[in-house]
Amino acid sequence: MERAIQKLKDYPEIVIFLAPALGFWFGNLKFGKFSLGIVTSILLAGMLIGQAEINISPKVKSTFLLMFLFPVGYGVGSQFFRGLKSGGLQQVLFSVIAVTCLSNTLLMAKLLHYNTELAAGLISGACMISAVPVANLRRADSGPVQPISFQIQL
Repeated sequence: MERAIQKLKDYPEIVIFLAPALGFWFGNLKFGKFSLGIVTSILLAGMLIGQAEINISPKVKSTFLLMFLFPVGYGVGSQFFRGLKSGGLQQVLFSVIAVTCLSNTLLMAKLLHYNTELAAGLISGACMISAVPVANLRRADSGPVQPISFQIQL
Protein backbone atom coordinates (compact mmCIF):
# COMPACT_ATOMS: atom_id res chain seq x y z
CA MET A 1 0.00 0.00 0.00
CA GLU A 2 2.82 2.39 0.87
CA ARG A 3 4.44 1.65 -2.47
CA ALA A 4 1.24 2.44 -4.37
CA ILE A 5 0.79 5.74 -2.51
CA GLN A 6 4.42 6.64 -3.21
CA LYS A 7 3.90 5.94 -6.93
CA LEU A 8 0.84 8.19 -6.92
CA LYS A 9 2.87 10.91 -5.19
CA ASP A 10 5.61 10.53 -7.81
CA TYR A 11 3.09 10.73 -10.66
CA PRO A 12 0.17 12.89 -9.45
CA GLU A 13 -1.38 13.08 -12.93
CA ILE A 14 -2.49 9.47 -12.47
CA VAL A 15 -4.66 10.54 -9.53
CA ILE A 16 -6.64 12.93 -11.72
CA PHE A 17 -7.82 10.02 -13.84
CA LEU A 18 -7.95 7.45 -11.02
CA ALA A 19 -10.71 9.28 -9.10
CA PRO A 20 -13.20 9.29 -12.01
CA ALA A 21 -12.30 5.70 -12.93
CA LEU A 22 -12.96 4.46 -9.39
CA GLY A 23 -16.05 6.65 -9.17
CA PHE A 24 -17.53 5.25 -12.38
CA TRP A 25 -16.83 1.70 -11.26
CA PHE A 26 -18.26 2.16 -7.76
CA GLY A 27 -21.14 4.33 -8.98
CA ASN A 28 -22.46 1.54 -11.19
CA LEU A 29 -22.55 -0.96 -8.31
CA LYS A 30 -25.94 -1.62 -6.77
CA PHE A 31 -26.54 -2.81 -3.24
CA GLY A 32 -30.05 -4.21 -3.51
CA LYS A 33 -32.06 -1.24 -4.77
CA PHE A 34 -29.49 1.29 -3.49
CA SER A 35 -26.80 2.94 -5.60
CA LEU A 36 -24.70 6.02 -4.83
CA GLY A 37 -24.61 7.12 -8.44
CA ILE A 38 -21.64 8.12 -10.55
CA VAL A 39 -21.36 11.79 -9.50
CA THR A 40 -21.41 11.03 -5.77
CA SER A 41 -19.00 8.14 -6.21
CA ILE A 42 -16.50 10.28 -8.12
CA LEU A 43 -16.58 12.91 -5.38
CA LEU A 44 -16.14 10.28 -2.67
CA ALA A 45 -13.28 8.62 -4.58
CA GLY A 46 -11.57 11.99 -4.93
CA MET A 47 -11.97 12.66 -1.21
CA LEU A 48 -10.63 9.20 -0.36
CA ILE A 49 -7.62 9.59 -2.64
CA GLY A 50 -7.07 13.07 -1.22
CA GLN A 51 -6.37 11.54 2.18
CA ALA A 52 -3.02 10.31 0.77
CA GLU A 53 -1.88 13.98 0.70
CA ILE A 54 -0.82 13.96 -2.94
CA ASN A 55 0.24 17.41 -4.09
CA ILE A 56 -1.41 18.59 -7.30
CA SER A 57 -1.00 22.05 -8.77
CA PRO A 58 -3.85 24.39 -7.74
CA LYS A 59 -4.34 25.40 -11.38
CA VAL A 60 -4.75 21.77 -12.41
CA LYS A 61 -7.19 21.19 -9.52
CA SER A 62 -9.31 24.18 -10.54
CA THR A 63 -9.29 23.21 -14.21
CA PHE A 64 -10.40 19.65 -13.57
CA LEU A 65 -12.99 20.73 -11.01
CA LEU A 66 -14.52 23.07 -13.59
CA MET A 67 -14.38 20.32 -16.20
CA PHE A 68 -16.31 18.14 -13.74
CA LEU A 69 -18.84 20.77 -12.67
CA PHE A 70 -19.74 22.04 -16.14
CA PRO A 71 -21.30 18.79 -17.41
CA VAL A 72 -23.04 18.22 -14.07
CA GLY A 73 -24.53 21.72 -14.20
CA TYR A 74 -25.38 21.35 -17.87
CA GLY A 75 -27.23 18.11 -17.16
CA VAL A 76 -29.10 19.49 -14.16
CA GLY A 77 -29.88 22.91 -15.66
CA SER A 78 -33.09 21.88 -17.36
CA GLN A 79 -34.34 20.28 -14.13
CA PHE A 80 -33.57 23.51 -12.30
CA PHE A 81 -35.80 25.60 -14.58
CA ARG A 82 -38.55 22.98 -14.51
CA GLY A 83 -38.38 23.10 -10.71
CA LEU A 84 -38.74 26.87 -10.76
CA LYS A 85 -41.98 26.49 -12.70
CA SER A 86 -43.51 24.02 -10.24
CA GLY A 87 -42.24 25.13 -6.82
CA GLY A 88 -40.15 28.15 -7.61
CA LEU A 89 -42.39 30.72 -5.98
CA GLN A 90 -41.95 29.14 -2.53
CA GLN A 91 -38.16 29.06 -2.98
CA VAL A 92 -38.04 32.70 -4.05
CA LEU A 93 -40.22 33.69 -1.09
CA PHE A 94 -37.96 31.77 1.30
CA SER A 95 -34.89 33.49 -0.19
CA VAL A 96 -36.48 36.92 0.23
CA ILE A 97 -37.32 36.16 3.87
CA ALA A 98 -33.78 34.90 4.56
CA VAL A 99 -32.12 37.92 2.94
CA THR A 100 -34.49 40.29 4.78
CA CYS A 101 -33.72 38.65 8.10
CA LEU A 102 -29.98 38.84 7.49
CA SER A 103 -29.99 42.43 6.23
CA ASN A 104 -32.20 43.68 9.09
CA THR A 105 -29.97 41.98 11.64
CA LEU A 106 -26.82 43.44 10.10
CA LEU A 107 -28.44 46.88 10.02
CA MET A 108 -29.37 46.65 13.71
CA ALA A 109 -25.87 45.47 14.64
CA LYS A 110 -24.45 48.46 12.75
CA LEU A 111 -26.88 50.94 14.35
CA LEU A 112 -26.18 49.60 17.85
CA HIS A 113 -22.39 49.66 17.25
CA TYR A 114 -21.98 45.95 18.03
CA ASN A 115 -18.57 44.39 17.68
CA THR A 116 -18.11 41.30 15.50
CA GLU A 117 -18.81 38.80 18.28
CA LEU A 118 -22.06 40.47 19.33
CA ALA A 119 -23.17 40.87 15.72
CA ALA A 120 -22.54 37.16 15.09
CA GLY A 121 -24.58 36.28 18.16
CA LEU A 122 -27.38 38.56 17.03
CA ILE A 123 -27.42 37.01 13.56
CA SER A 124 -27.36 33.44 14.86
CA GLY A 125 -30.25 34.17 17.23
CA ALA A 126 -32.37 36.26 14.90
CA CYS A 127 -31.99 34.04 11.86
CA MET A 128 -31.70 30.76 13.79
CA ILE A 129 -28.44 29.87 12.05
CA SER A 130 -26.33 27.54 14.18
CA ALA A 131 -23.30 27.77 11.86
CA VAL A 132 -22.66 31.44 12.68
CA PRO A 133 -21.32 30.88 16.23
CA VAL A 134 -19.00 28.14 14.96
CA ALA A 135 -17.63 30.41 12.24
CA ASN A 136 -17.27 33.21 14.78
CA LEU A 137 -15.30 30.97 17.16
CA ARG A 138 -13.01 29.85 14.37
CA ARG A 139 -12.42 33.46 13.42
CA ALA A 140 -11.83 34.38 17.04
CA ASP A 141 -9.13 31.71 17.44
CA SER A 142 -6.72 34.33 16.15
CA GLY A 143 -7.47 36.72 19.03
CA PRO A 144 -9.01 36.99 22.48
CA VAL A 145 -12.69 36.14 22.87
CA GLN A 146 -14.80 38.06 25.35
CA PRO A 147 -17.40 35.84 27.03
CA ILE A 148 -20.90 37.28 26.93
CA SER A 149 -23.84 35.98 28.92
CA PHE A 150 -27.45 37.04 29.19
CA GLN A 151 -29.92 36.29 31.93
CA ILE A 152 -33.68 36.68 31.84
CA GLN A 153 -35.44 37.24 35.16
CA LEU A 154 -39.18 36.91 35.49
